[in-house]
Amino acid sequence: MRSIISWCTVQWDRALAIALTVLGAIALIIGWIGVSRALVPSQQLPYIISGGIGALFILGIAAALWISADLHDEWRKLDRLEEVLRTPPPTDADARNDGHDAATVQANGASPRRSRPLRSTRVSL
Repeated sequence: MRSIISWCTVQWDRALAIALTVLGAIALIIGWIGVSRALVPSQQLPYIISGGIGALFILGIAAALWISADLHDEWRKLDRLEEVLRTPPPTDADARNDGHDAATVQANGASPRRSRPLRSTRVSL
């Protein structure tokens, strides 16, 4: 129970989207039951408006909240990538500070000015 509450406080937009999705589904079911019990179309109209259109509006808000939460996650990932790219590559002074001198690095066949290659990641959609 404690983990659910902590998740809801951290992911409040997703939790609200889930709650609104459940509420929209309930509104659709209540509207459908009301329309199916009414025989005259004039009696069905209030159920269509409140149950159908209201539920679609609630479901639209839930979808917008979920997409917004996904976009926030992507922005956080991009911020982390930007921070990694902004850090300067290691220099000769960094190699000497690590206990390796430039002659040892060059003797091993590596250039002291060359930075590590970035890992490439594949993104599948």
